[in-house]
Amino acid sequence: MRRFLLLALLGIGCGTLRAHTEVVSRPEVIRFDDAPCLAARKFVATAYALPGRTASGARVRRGLIAADKRFAFGTKLRIHGAGPYDGVYTVADRGGAIRGQHIDLYIPSRAEAMRFGRRVVYIEVVAG
Repeated sequence: MRRFLLLALLGIGCGTLRAHTEVVSRPEVIRFDDAPCLAARKFVATAYALPGRTASGARVRRGLIAADKRFAFGTKLRIHGAGPYDGVYTVADRGGAIRGQHIDLYIPSRAEAMRFGRRVVYIEVVAG
Protein backbone atom coordinates (compact mmCIF):
# COMPACT_ATOMS: atom_id res chain seq x y z
CA MET A 1 0.00 0.00 0.00
CA ARG A 2 2.80 2.44 0.88
CA ARG A 3 4.52 1.74 -2.44
CA PHE A 4 1.27 2.42 -4.34
CA LEU A 5 0.71 5.68 -2.46
CA LEU A 6 4.29 6.84 -3.08
CA LEU A 7 4.12 5.97 -6.78
CA ALA A 8 0.73 7.66 -7.08
CA LEU A 9 2.04 10.83 -5.40
CA LEU A 10 5.13 10.94 -7.60
CA GLY A 11 2.96 10.59 -10.70
CA ILE A 12 0.82 13.61 -9.87
CA GLY A 13 1.77 16.85 -11.59
CA CYS A 14 0.25 20.27 -11.10
CA GLY A 15 -3.33 20.92 -12.20
CA THR A 16 -6.15 23.34 -11.59
CA LEU A 17 -7.82 23.20 -8.18
CA ARG A 18 -11.32 23.64 -9.63
CA ALA A 19 -10.79 21.19 -12.46
CA HIS A 20 -8.85 18.38 -10.79
CA THR A 21 -9.39 16.66 -7.49
CA GLU A 22 -7.77 13.28 -7.07
CA VAL A 23 -8.07 11.05 -4.06
CA VAL A 24 -5.14 8.74 -3.49
CA SER A 25 -6.11 6.48 -0.62
CA ARG A 26 -5.99 8.81 2.40
CA PRO A 27 -5.32 11.78 2.60
CA GLU A 28 -6.88 13.61 -0.34
CA VAL A 29 -4.40 14.98 -2.87
CA ILE A 30 -5.18 18.16 -4.82
CA ARG A 31 -3.28 19.54 -7.81
CA PHE A 32 -2.66 23.24 -8.61
CA ASP A 33 -1.70 25.12 -11.80
CA ASP A 34 -0.63 28.41 -10.27
CA ALA A 35 2.50 27.23 -8.44
CA PRO A 36 5.32 24.74 -8.89
CA CYS A 37 4.27 21.77 -6.81
CA LEU A 38 4.27 18.04 -6.47
CA ALA A 39 0.92 17.82 -4.66
CA ALA A 40 -1.12 19.47 -1.96
CA ARG A 41 -2.71 17.65 0.95
CA LYS A 42 -5.89 18.35 2.83
CA PHE A 43 -5.39 19.68 6.38
CA VAL A 44 -7.51 21.28 9.08
CA ALA A 45 -6.32 24.75 10.06
CA THR A 46 -7.01 26.67 13.24
CA ALA A 47 -5.51 29.95 14.46
CA TYR A 48 -3.87 31.19 17.66
CA ALA A 49 -3.01 34.66 18.97
CA LEU A 50 -0.83 34.03 22.00
CA PRO A 51 2.18 36.33 22.54
CA GLY A 52 5.65 35.01 23.29
CA ARG A 53 8.04 32.60 21.63
CA THR A 54 7.50 29.52 19.51
CA ALA A 55 8.89 26.06 20.24
CA SER A 56 11.76 26.87 17.85
CA GLY A 57 12.67 29.95 19.92
CA ALA A 58 11.44 32.57 17.42
CA ARG A 59 9.16 35.40 18.52
CA VAL A 60 5.60 34.83 17.30
CA ARG A 61 4.72 36.86 14.20
CA ARG A 62 2.68 36.66 11.02
CA GLY A 63 3.91 33.98 8.64
CA LEU A 64 4.59 31.35 11.31
CA ILE A 65 2.60 28.18 11.92
CA ALA A 66 2.51 25.29 14.33
CA ALA A 67 2.63 21.88 12.64
CA ASP A 68 3.19 18.21 13.38
CA LYS A 69 6.72 16.91 14.12
CA ARG A 70 6.97 15.42 10.62
CA PHE A 71 7.61 19.00 9.42
CA ALA A 72 10.99 20.22 10.63
CA PHE A 73 11.30 23.74 11.99
CA GLY A 74 12.00 26.09 9.09
CA THR A 75 9.96 24.10 6.55
CA LYS A 76 8.09 26.42 4.19
CA LEU A 77 4.47 25.45 3.48
CA ARG A 78 2.11 27.08 0.97
CA ILE A 79 -1.48 27.24 2.23
CA HIS A 80 -4.47 27.35 -0.16
CA GLY A 81 -8.11 27.71 0.87
CA ALA A 82 -7.64 29.98 3.89
CA GLY A 83 -9.03 33.06 2.13
CA PRO A 84 -7.02 36.18 3.02
CA TYR A 85 -4.58 33.97 4.95
CA ASP A 86 -3.41 32.04 1.85
CA GLY A 87 0.34 32.22 1.38
CA VAL A 88 3.68 30.75 2.37
CA TYR A 89 4.26 30.07 6.07
CA THR A 90 7.25 28.81 8.04
CA VAL A 91 6.91 25.97 10.55
CA ALA A 92 8.22 27.36 13.84
CA ASP A 93 5.95 25.92 16.50
CA ARG A 94 4.40 22.72 17.85
CA GLY A 95 1.35 22.20 20.02
CA GLY A 96 -0.26 19.52 22.14
CA ALA A 97 -3.27 19.31 19.81
CA ILE A 98 -1.26 19.77 16.60
CA ARG A 99 -0.94 16.24 15.29
CA GLY A 100 -1.32 14.68 11.87
CA GLN A 101 -3.28 16.71 9.31
CA HIS A 102 -3.67 19.80 11.54
CA ILE A 103 -1.88 23.16 11.46
CA ASP A 104 -2.25 26.25 13.62
CA LEU A 105 -1.63 29.69 12.03
CA TYR A 106 -0.39 32.62 14.10
CA ILE A 107 -2.73 35.61 13.78
CA PRO A 108 -1.90 38.64 15.97
CA SER A 109 -5.48 39.51 16.94
CA ARG A 110 -7.48 37.18 19.21
CA ALA A 111 -10.76 38.34 17.61
CA GLU A 112 -9.35 37.64 14.14
CA ALA A 113 -8.14 34.19 15.25
CA MET A 114 -11.61 33.40 16.64
CA ARG A 115 -13.22 34.51 13.34
CA PHE A 116 -10.79 32.26 11.45
CA GLY A 117 -12.22 29.30 13.37
CA ARG A 118 -11.57 25.87 11.91
CA ARG A 119 -11.09 25.55 8.13
CA VAL A 120 -10.17 22.89 5.63
CA VAL A 121 -7.07 24.03 3.74
CA TYR A 122 -4.61 22.51 1.28
CA ILE A 123 -0.90 22.45 2.02
CA GLU A 124 2.10 22.09 -0.28
CA VAL A 125 5.68 21.81 0.94
CA VAL A 126 7.58 24.63 -0.79
CA ALA A 127 10.99 24.04 0.83
CA GLY A 128 12.10 21.74 3.60
